[in-house]
Amino acid sequence: MPPAPPALRHLSSGSRTHSRLFTRRTEPTREREVFRYLRPWIDSFQDTVIPHVDLATLNERSPAGRNDTALAAFAQLGALRLNAQRCFISLLSSSTEYVLAESTRTLSLQYDGSHAKHDGLVLGTAAFSREDAITHLASNDWRRASSAREPPPSNAHYYTEGQSAHWLIVSDMSTQSRFLDLPLVQGMNDDPLRFMCAVPIRSKLGSLVGSYCIIDTKPRYGVSADDMTFLEDMASTITNHLEAIVSTARQERAEKLIQGIGLFNTGKDTLRHWWIANDDEKNNRARGSVDDTGPNRSAQSERVNHDLGPEVSVETHERHTVRSSRAANASPDTTQDAASKDLPKSTSVKDFGAADRGPPAYDNSSKQEDISKASHEDQPPGMSPNTESRDSQTFPEGYENKMFNLQSEVKQAYSRASNLIRESLGAEGVLFLDASMSHVSEPRPKATSGEVEGSAFASVSTNNTSDTTDTDSPEFSKSLSCSVMGFSTRAKSSLKGFVPSKNHLGLSRSFQKRLMRRYPNGTVFNFSESGSVYPSSGEEGSSGGDASAPGSSETVRKGKTTRSRSAKDGEALSGIFNGASSIVFLPLWNVSAQRFRATALVWVATPLRHFDMSEDVTYLRAFSNSIMAEVARLETIAADNAKTTFISSVSHELR
Repeated sequence: MPPAPPALRHLSSGSRTHSRLFTRRTEPTREREVFRYLRPWIDSFQDTVIPHVDLATLNERSPAGRNDTALAAFAQLGALRLNAQRCFISLLSSSTEYVLAESTRTLSLQYDGSHAKHDGLVLGTAAFSREDAITHLASNDWRRASSAREPPPSNAHYYTEGQSAHWLIVSDMSTQSRFLDLPLVQGMNDDPLRFMCAVPIRSKLGSLVGSYCIIDTKPRYGVSADDMTFLEDMASTITNHLEAIVSTARQERAEKLIQGIGLFNTGKDTLRHWWIANDDEKNNRARGSVDDTGPNRSAQSERVNHDLGPEVSVETHERHTVRSSRAANASPDTTQDAASKDLPKSTSVKDFGAADRGPPAYDNSSKQEDISKASHEDQPPGMSPNTESRDSQTFPEGYENKMFNLQSEVKQAYSRASNLIRESLGAEGVLFLDASMSHVSEPRPKATSGEVEGSAFASVSTNNTSDTTDTDSPEFSKSLSCSVMGFSTRAKSSLKGFVPSKNHLGLSRSFQKRLMRRYPNGTVFNFSESGSVYPSSGEEGSSGGDASAPGSSETVRKGKTTRSRSAKDGEALSGIFNGASSIVFLPLWNVSAQRFRATALVWVATPLRHFDMSEDVTYLRAFSNSIMAEVARLETIAADNAKTTFISSVSHELR
């Protein structure tokens, strides 16, 4: 048998790849896969959200790329290989196309302004509506692909105009009205687009996550089999590049998570000192070799505030309150400037609104007054509300034995945990609510598969649970609110003596109890860009059917009831945590007391950031074990002190 032609030799050696089936996923699960790549890429190269652009005004803006030279090189390689004008690399969410890289044949990989005449960037790194994308019409076919492209019949095969589950080819856009009306095509009238060839970028499991698009100003007949193989190889290389970024980000995050638990177990309450020491080590700079007040320290302070949140003291908060009250009597135009003068640049003014200033700003109900007073009265004698940390104080010898306050120490432990969890997960906030009055008669939960018996987190039986109560009923807001054990946000923390925001005191005990019954193992509420609630874990369909088609498993009655109930719970929580893109709910099980002790609510407001059940909730479960162990230690100290006091009293009476 003669050897296979060169173009087919590559396909023959990779026949396994072409014969493998793709894992079919629903659109919400596919979008989460897109965000799994996009969020680490933004954190690594963008440091902010990708700017949305108006494609109708392309000539009025100055496009800019980002310093991911690898993606820029991949895009330039495509333009050079196919001798085309430019190439785009994009990720596709449900409603938005995110262009990560754009390059032309002569564009420098280091400087956006270095290129031949009329060969510069058009979009750069940008985002726009998916309906305006030139690949929008083919994305549905790409998403429904069940397997990889089959090898061509011969080496001389040409892929001509058309669209399939594996490509989109347009020989001449000027002859097709569906492309002429697109804003991108209209915005490039000075150099009209004619030819386009695009292939999908897929994840490791075959889910559609983006596109690799080649465009040119000259019409073409199509692309050869060699060129099509090259385009698919480039799409696979881009996936490997994005996976490497995700892996690096995951390693750095894992180190931070481990440090969080370790610091909590040693009595610390922040990652800030570890972060600074680690940053110094990365910069190969010994401690004390550079003046701490120099520009390097200033830049480092901005980075740590961006990563962990700014340090806001009660004094700054009080100054802001005084300025706000004075500004209220001034002209409305100067109110916001006066209110935000003393605040860090990375802290929004809304975090210090009237609802967050403590007891004076609450309504006159006795419930809110009692909660706000408890947050200060529970402090041990001699500890002011603005005390930063128990570790930074010096207590006289024997102070702990004489002045030990169990309730205050337990709240201090929850406060330390909330701050460390928030910094470790990069969350917007963490809230611990008391659950001691709920499930007091619950049977001891059995460890589920993969969990250790006796851990601080387990499941409970829900056979007798009734879920007929509507979380949106009037009783939801009139019920007794849960007591806050500790909280931490990027602007405030109970460690600093702040009082929780009024919104965070609005979770009723009845709603908390229903959530604990419905989600004893915890759950994640992810919210799409449109505000709809995602399920906590992805549903994967078969490789051959459409997971979102009518009659599929997504529309069966039982699944529909479960998802609608989850969506209703997510909507109720989103009303408490405004602007959250993802919320974790996790009950904490106390093994010694055989009941739930508290519930944790963790939320993030970062765009395109979603929590994950397998990673984030698993970490919270491990942290909950340390919290319950610390609470048990404090209870043991209190019990020993009570015994000592009782014995001393009896001895005194006997004498």
